[in-house]
Order: sequence, then structure tokens, then C-alpha cells
Amino acid sequence: MFHLMAFNSTLLAQAGYQQVNALADAVVPRNNAGTDYQIPDDWLLAGAYAGGAACVRAKLTTPSLTLRGNPQIIPFSGTHLPAVDPNFMDMSAAPIRLFKGESLRADMESNSATAVTVACLVFDPKSMTLKVENRDLRWVRATATITSVANVWAGATTLAFEETLEGGSYAVYGMQAFFATLVAARLIFPGQVMRPGCLGQATAVSRSAPLFWGGLGLWGKFDTFSPPILEVLDTAAAANAYTLWLLVAKAGPVLLGR
Repeated sequence: MFHLMAFNSTLLAQAGYQQVNALADAVVPRNNAGTDYQIPDDWLLAGAYAGGAACVRAKLTTPSLTLRGNPQIIPFSGTHLPAVDPNFMDMSAAPIRLFKGESLRADMESNSATAVTVACLVFDPKSMTLKVENRDLRWVRATATITSVANVWAGATTLAFEETLEGGSYAVYGMQAFFATLVAARLIFPGQVMRPGCLGQATAVSRSAPLFWGGLGLWGKFDTFSPPILEVLDTAAAANAYTLWLLVAKAGPVLLGR
């Protein structure tokens, strides 16, 4: 299972890098200033998104990365909210290793206007397990109404599925999430620490990054009596109705004829 975490700040219109603050995260601690994440274990960076209305460059920094050259986030986005088919850096085939205990910071430049900027990172602990273990996959629709708080993770609301799922345990292998002001969304599974998620999209006809369509292996499992809980990173503070599609399969062997 992987974990999605994010940085967010309003940067000044000036040349040169400015640090983007790490958002409070229930899984990954921050330093006292709230600017850097403290990596809790050896993790692999599998993907990244960086965007802002005046963004001209973005990079990640840790002590170990500095020795080999701090990686740029390429491509980056000219908008804060992910666009249709967003500029997303997919590194799942060759992830970057970060080490337990080191600090991780994000730096971006916004040289022509004061602008909100964001960076979302996909981390897998220690090893990338991308295998889809069940062929009986289908997309199911769910909704959740959340009173969002601008530019922080908020919500923790149980998903309501459009159709009643057959009783049992289900495995999740992908997700798409939609609302006009949604930056990202992630799931909380019962008994699981990692909170996997995806970039947001404005409308249900939008297309997100393909990595979130099944390219990250197993996200987590849930029983029908205990559905996943949704958290959102939104630019607005309001009571919003979010729409989601989850790529799921009923856990257990695939039965012929079903």
C-alpha cells in the first residue's frame, strides 16, 4: 500500500525558490516549523505533482538526494488544481529512495504573480508492489459529503456506494475523485496506516493520471460493513458533495462464470 501526502503554500511573486509548507499529516510527522516532513522509514517516491498559476520550477530536497542532485518535478503544472490529463511525474518504474529519519522539503518558484502552489507525492514503503492480484475488476461509484477546510486534509467521512455491494471483503486498486475545487483525495482503510489517494478532477468527464487507474497495485481492503473513509484536500471551505469511482474486486478467488 502507498501513501499520498502534500505540500501547500501561497508563494510571493519573486525570482528564486521558496519553500512550500508540509501539510499536517496523520501518518508522517513534520518538523517543529511545519515546513519539512520527517520520513518515518525507508520509502520510495513513485510519483509527484506540482502546480501553481505562476509556477516555473519545482524540486524536492533531502540530505541524501542533495548528494546526487535534488530531483526536479517534471512536468509541472501551470495551475494549482490538477487539469484534465494532469502533468504528473510517474516514477513507478524507477522510484527514488528516501531514507528513514531524513527531512523532506519541497521548493517552488512563482516569479510573475503571488499564487497558491501545491505538491502531491506518492510514496510506497520500501518496495513497489504493483501487481493486481484479482482479474475480476470493475469501477464502482460512490459519494461523500464533506465540510472541507481550505488547503488542508479534511473530512474523514464514510463513503456511500451507489449500489449495494455483495457482502464480503473487497480490494481497491484505483480511484478517481471529482469536485470543482478538489486538489486531491485519499482513503482511510480499517486497520491500515497508509492513506492512498489520487489527484482531484473538476468534473466526472475529466481524465486523471493513468497511474491511479490500477498502476499502484493494492490500495487497501475493506468489508462491506465497514467502507473506506474519505479525506480531501480542497481549495475551498464549504459543504461539498464529492463523487468517486473506485476500481475494486471482491477479495478471494475469481469464480468462473461470475
